[in-house]
Amino acid sequence: MPLPCEDVGSRESPTKEIRHERIASTSHCAKRTAIKGALVSPRNPDNTGETRLPPAVTFGTGADLLVRLKIVDRITREGVRHIATSERYEKHWPFGPGKEHPYGEAAGALLMATGPFLNFFRDVYNHLDENGDLLAPDAS
Repeated sequence: MPLPCEDVGSRESPTKEIRHERIASTSHCAKRTAIKGALVSPRNPDNTGETRLPPAVTFGTGADLLVRLKIVDRITREGVRHIATSERYEKHWPFGPGKEHPYGEAAGALLMATGPFLNFFRDVYNHLDENGDLLAPDAS
């Protein structure tokens, strides 16, 4: 049985080409748009991988993103929450009351801006000495 999104009909502009593909494990369709043969995202000419980051993450989606971007080998939402509330990272965690970035909230979940979240894990996580101070970068 064809997918409902497979019939794009003649309503599309002749300068656009809409390709519809079934996303694994769902019945939804993903659209990738090309304009006169050039893909919309020049950062991803082969249309592979993730090119856009979400504007905000929860503890769970943040953990998934850290693993997918290979910033950490593995972590769970509980692990991220533990780091966020630990004494070791308290002065460096960028989110919360009195911090540089407030938590947001949606549907009862805490939200964190993606950029500062990823920067914390790239630049601070596992880069502290026994006193909780940042280690000097390696001069490699």
